[in-house]
Amino acid sequence: MSWVYGWIWNLVVYFILVTAVTSVLPGEQYRKYIRLFTGVMMILVMADPLLQLLRLDESLLSSFEEYSVRQEKEELREEMEAMEGVAESYVMEHYRRQLEFSIRQTGAQYGAVLEVEELLLEEDLESPDYGRILYLSVGASLEEEGQDGWEEELEERLSEEFGVAKSNLSVRAQEGAGYGQRQSGR
Repeated sequence: MSWVYGWIWNLVVYFILVTAVTSVLPGEQYRKYIRLFTGVMMILVMADPLLQLLRLDESLLSSFEEYSVRQEKEELREEMEAMEGVAESYVMEHYRRQLEFSIRQTGAQYGAVLEVEELLLEEDLESPDYGRILYLSVGASLEEEGQDGWEEELEERLSEEFGVAKSNLSVRAQEGAGYGQRQSGR
């Protein structure tokens, strides 16, 4: 008989809470959602004795917990995918800066100041060429004037060192010694 009193007590508490919630709502716009939610809750409160009698309350609870775990797992997977995208872009940006620095260092070995004008990389993670330089364009000037053929020699060196086909490499000679010197320390 105590389960009957417990059931009646649950119904009384339910009706008091529903009355309090619906009276606090400022307008009609949320009433239909509250009615839907409270209707589902009322069905659960009314069916509780039957569920306990058939021992379905435990299986219903475990099903709900499994569903909750699956939902949390899916949300975590989506968050991790988003975080992987951020990490990949961070790694690619750091790699790009490192390549630009190495390109400037290679130019310095030839006594040239290089400024990377365009650097196109393979960014598809699935590609076997991921991270490879697809196109490179640099502006270059000699720190000391008077050398002939240095552009071709520098182009050859950049092509070999960075694995860029000469057709995808552009070295443009700039006027004046020290071109880009201000930017080369970046």
